[in-house]
Amino acid sequence: MFALPMIISSPQYIIQCYFDWYAALVHKNELNEGANILFQDISAGGFIKRVFHLPDLSNNVVLIPAVVLFFLQYTRLADRYNSRYRLYILCSTLIFPVLFSTSSESPTYIIAIPAVCIWYVMQPSTRRNNIFMFFLIFLISFSHSDILTPWFRRNIAMPYAVKALPCLVLWLVIVYQIYTRKYLLKKDVSPAPVKELEPVAVL
Repeated sequence: MFALPMIISSPQYIIQCYFDWYAALVHKNELNEGANILFQDISAGGFIKRVFHLPDLSNNVVLIPAVVLFFLQYTRLADRYNSRYRLYILCSTLIFPVLFSTSSESPTYIIAIPAVCIWYVMQPSTRRNNIFMFFLIFLISFSHSDILTPWFRRNIAMPYAVKALPCLVLWLVIVYQIYTRKYLLKKDVSPAPVKELEPVAVL
């Protein structure tokens, strides 16, 4: 993949493009963590920096452990053909780039919403899971809207990157479920018992 573009251009030009691309990404990352912080870096790192007032915290402090946890999920090679395992990996993969990128904005979370829904339908139908799902959708979808009032958006949601919190909690739950092989426990979909009809004579 690194060398394929060299088929239509010189190796020197392609290599220089990669260096220029890296420099542009570094500069963009600095801008994301800078003056426009209210609208950018709505990520796990941004959430931690704003809530704990650590503006100089390196993004690598959050990113490196997250990358390690992410790749360790692929160690369940014995279950690689299990459809539920694959769906859990899909959920984790959809959330990861949104949650750990300094370029994340409020609209970026549309990528994470499908992961939230896929994860939910694979869980047992319990009150705890239903409340957790409400918490997820409520903060991810509406924390930057007028439904929670403009005051909440200006003073809570944006300054503290609250939108990242439910996704961070869910991603950690997914990681835990993969490590403990919870994906092997299927959702209980047994039908409700059918009430037998009374004999005609009784009716």
